[in-house]
Amino acid sequence: MRVSRRHGRIPLSFLHELGHLVDHQLGRQFGTAWASGRHEVFADWRTAAAKLPSRAPAESGRGRRRYFNSVKEVWARSYAQAALMRSDDSSLRRHVDELIAADDIFVWPALDFAPVALEIERLFDSLGLLRTGVAVAA
Repeated sequence: MRVSRRHGRIPLSFLHELGHLVDHQLGRQFGTAWASGRHEVFADWRTAAAKLPSRAPAESGRGRRRYFNSVKEVWARSYAQAALMRSDDSSLRRHVDELIAADDIFVWPALDFAPVALEIERLFDSLGLLRTGVAVAA
């Protein structure tokens, strides 16, 4: 993975690319398709995500808007935002809070995003991929 350091979104960008990896790996059963667009476990996420307002810049051309609003891009951005919001690391939560406060185009307002974050958590829980805690040996 390659993430640019030229902007102030390094954690978000890294998790965005990780979201694409998750999407691709879960979608392998569909050949070249991404799981976010076809896998049944993503169905409730797709329903919730379809209600999100577009964050594509108003001055974008039709092709750029179509790409920005594609299912796989919305998945990667929503995965990244949900992971940051759920993090135990206060600096990562602060990072996403600052992006939301700045109305950054790569994140959604917290109230708009809450149903999507819930569906992402449910999706990972249904796949058995949700971290429930860390066992510590005494």
